[in-house]
Amino acid sequence: MKSNRRNFLKGLGGLTAATALGGCSTGGLGFRTCGTNANFRLTAKAYESTGDLVASAGTLELAEGATWLNGTNFVADGGTLKFAGAGQVDKNKAKLVVSDGGTVCVADGSMLKFAAATVDGTPVPTGRYAAGDGTPLGACLTSGAIQVGKLGLVLMVR
Repeated sequence: MKSNRRNFLKGLGGLTAATALGGCSTGGLGFRTCGTNANFRLTAKAYESTGDLVASAGTLELAEGATWLNGTNFVADGGTLKFAGAGQVDKNKAKLVVSDGGTVCVADGSMLKFAAATVDGTPVPTGRYAAGDGTPLGACLTSGAIQVGKLGLVLMVR
């Protein structure tokens, strides 16, 4: 039987138990969780895909040691994006999008860096955000911290 990636992924969409995917992926392949009980865990060290990671329902997790460095959009659209630690996304191009009550979980003691972020369509200013800090992005965080944009030191010399 000839392998068909589209049918394989369509089959994954119907799973309700926790599912893990290791191995490799390249090109424009992305992942989306759709079922409220869906828990999808990406475990490979370095996925080369350029597609988006989207949690529409349930949980989509990048496990410890897994990276998705070529993807540009990480979307928590009603579901939960879970990150095991820092360095899992490319801080120079990755964009975090949170909408429709989505949540983001970063491992305690870790800070994940994104080039840009929006919450319900509103851009998030450059800065560092922590769970429960009273900001729209902080309200979406269940643990850990996120840095948006590049923070640097500005020196003025007279």
